[in-house]
Formats: sequence, structure tokens, C-alpha cells
Amino acid sequence: MNLISRRLDKYDKKTSKLFLINEKCFPSDIGKKIYCQFYIKKDKSIKRMIAFLDSGADISIFQESYFRKLFNQQEINKLNVTPQDCDVVSFSNNHIKIKYKVILNISFSPYSQSLPTQLYIISDIPGAPLALFGADLMKATLMQTAYTGEKINPVPEVKITYPEPHIVKTFYCSENDLFTCESLIDLKPHQNKTFKFHLHPASPCMDKDSILISGQNIDNKIYCTPSKSKISFDPKRNQYFGFAFVHNLSSDRQLFQLKLNYERLNNERCIPVSPSNRHKINNLSIVQDVIPYFSPS
Repeated sequence: MNLISRRLDKYDKKTSKLFLINEKCFPSDIGKKIYCQFYIKKDKSIKRMIAFLDSGADISIFQESYFRKLFNQQEINKLNVTPQDCDVVSFSNNHIKIKYKVILNISFSPYSQSLPTQLYIISDIPGAPLALFGADLMKATLMQTAYTGEKINPVPEVKITYPEPHIVKTFYCSENDLFTCESLIDLKPHQNKTFKFHLHPASPCMDKDSILISGQNIDNKIYCTPSKSKISFDPKRNQYFGFAFVHNLSSDRQLFQLKLNYERLNNERCIPVSPSNRHKINNLSIVQDVIPYFSPS
């Protein structure tokens, strides 16, 4: 079920409402959104990034943590950054703090002409898109969005005509899909092995992010150890990848596509469980940082 209000404790309980949606009552594409691939050109490099397309938003925004992963403080000092002290109000009537306004060179292909684009940097909002392109950028690029393909399975197609005609690379998926990863598993009986897991193409991660691939037991045949690793980008597949340690618990060969969830761990501290500290786990009120992990060398 989708939780429209994710954190009731942040709102006035007298006026807040929580809506639960039973996804089985709706078409399979309910909850899917359009994400696009774009590039920001820096002095000597170009960064591939992902943004949520939202024609209902008046402005284009970056969360501050996403912005600061892209630029260090020395680079920010060289940018045309204007401090802001104002709020915008979302459709759900929440006030969002705007901290900065900045102009960045954005393109939708590593080889196409870039467009100076005004972006607003906001305070981080957990669970919200890290980057969002609103109506201002859509107007500036003369963006058109249409749906093509079969009626039972339409696919979005996004085109821009300025600064030059281009078909934008898009991904049509739900928010939950963004935090999944897959690998082709091939294990002999009782074999253990490290596998490369490719993240969803629209994953909001960046180079050198740390991720935790969740542990999971599948029919008592396959077990994935909760695995922490730094991700890298695979240009041939246009996807980031990390690693996870997988065990074959059965006496049979296991060969199939394994899909797991992951989460970003950039600001969290991971403590491996060892014989010396295992006895402390039961005494902890919060144990989310105490997780076993496998980090490939």
C-alpha cells in the first residue's frame, strides 16, 4: 500500500489525515511517474543525473544534499549562487524552504548543447525526489510529453525543441522501483558467491555513493547477506551497480534473475556484527546501524 502521508508525527494530528491505497483496486500503472536522464556540464567533466518530471510544479528544484554531492564548496563559490529566504507551498499545503537559487548548464545528452537553467535549492525532504523539473524548464525547452506504444501498455515519450531537437531518455516507473537492483544468479549446491547487482536505470544515486542491498531469504533456497558497497557506473548498460554476497542453501543448482531492494547509506554508520559485540544487540533500543555487511575488496 502507498502511504500518501509518510510521517504523521511531523504534522498536526488534529488536521492531518492518512490515506491508504489498496493497489490491487487500481490499474497496474497507478503510481508510475516519468523520470528523465539529464547531464550537468562542469569545467572538465559531465555528470549524468536523474530528475522527476512534474508539470504541476512551477519551479525546478534540487535537494541540498544532491546539489552538494555534485559540487564541493570551492566549486559552489565559483557558481552564480543567490541566497534565498522564502518558502513555497506544495500541493499538499506543506511549506518548503528555499535556500539558494543557482544557474546550471543542463543538457539531455552528453553531446548536445546545454541550456543555462535556473534551479532552486531546497532543504532536504526525506522521501521526495532529489531533483525535480517543473513547468519553468518545460517551457524553456519547449518540452512535449506524449504516450506511445500499445493502449494496454503506453510508454511516455518526451521531446524538446530548444536549444536543439532531442528525444529525452525517460523511465516510467514507481518510486519503489527506483530502489531495486537485479542480478543473474548462478550457484552450485551450497555455493557462496559475490554477485554484481545493477540498480534500476532511474536510480537517484551518484558515483561513489554507498548502498546497502537488503538481506532476504527466498524459499529457504537462496539467502542474500545484507551487503554494503560503493557503487560504480556501467556505461554499456547505463546503470549503476553494487555487490552482494549470496548463499545457495539448497542441494540443487540455482539459476535465476534475483531482484532485491537497496537503500542509500551516505550518511549512516555501519557496524559489523562480530563475536565481541553480538551480545550488545539485545540491549540496544535502536539497532538500525548494527548490520552485518559484506564489502568486496
